[in-house]
Amino acid sequence: MNAEEDPLKNQSPTTPKDAASEVQPAVPKLTEAQRADIKLMWETVQMQGGSKRKASSDRAQEAAHRVFSSISLTGLTRVQVISLLGDPEKASDSLYNFPFYPAPKGELVYRFDTGSYGWQFNISFDQRGRVIKVKSLGIE
Repeated sequence: MNAEEDPLKNQSPTTPKDAASEVQPAVPKLTEAQRADIKLMWETVQMQGGSKRKASSDRAQEAAHRVFSSISLTGLTRVQVISLLGDPEKASDSLYNFPFYPAPKGELVYRFDTGSYGWQFNISFDQRGRVIKVKSLGIE
């Protein structure tokens, strides 16, 4: 192999690796049903009682439970999770766009609440910024 063919020729053996240079984990391939559920989980409806406020529909919170039960997020970065599922702070016009249960700082929180019941999903990250746990919490 000559110097032009050697891809490591110009790399320093002491160059530190940083998070930006790490290989990103593969985002899971989604089925059509999962894609439909991701879209549906953001659905909101006007709350009863003449209010203009909105909450997650029954169908939305059920779809969210299916999404978080069927898609493995372990190892993904925060950016990848938001790209895959949507930004929990911007994707919904629900009145309940904040955690029902306390969440530790740095967790990504997805809440789907009809006003009577629903789900909250807390996503925890390790020091490298990778998902290590998804906690499902029922809201009653």
